[in-house]
Amino acid sequence: MKKIMMVGTQGSGKTTLLQALKGEELIYRKTLDLVFDGNFIDTPGEYFDNKFFKNSLLVTSSDADIVLFVQASDDPDTMFQPLLSTMFNAEVIGVVTKTDLFEKDVKRAEQILEFAGCRKIFLTSSIDKSGIIELLDYIAGE
Repeated sequence: MKKIMMVGTQGSGKTTLLQALKGEELIYRKTLDLVFDGNFIDTPGEYFDNKFFKNSLLVTSSDADIVLFVQASDDPDTMFQPLLSTMFNAEVIGVVTKTDLFEKDVKRAEQILEFAGCRKIFLTSSIDKSGIIELLDYIAGE
């Protein structure tokens, strides 16, 4: 499997997505620092929200084969700037999380990720597991 780094704002569902991808029980955990977990790199939302820490994300991404931009479908805001993907040397794909929620806007979340430069976007729910197998297959190279 390829080395995967997850990037997104606080509450976007990065850690929960990681648990779903690994088949683990979904337990809320606040990510306080970079977490290297097998082939995955989980990043704190604060690293993405803070201009100073974005440099740390760039350096850490040199270890990754794929960078996942994670955007929650229920989040009306985003920190993904247009063509942000171009700052990474790795492939950048988008993941829309929380698609099982009642008050979601999947189309808006997809557009955010498209504008950020993601050419491939997966719609996922860590709760009902939709899109998880497809995402796993893609990052495994199948």
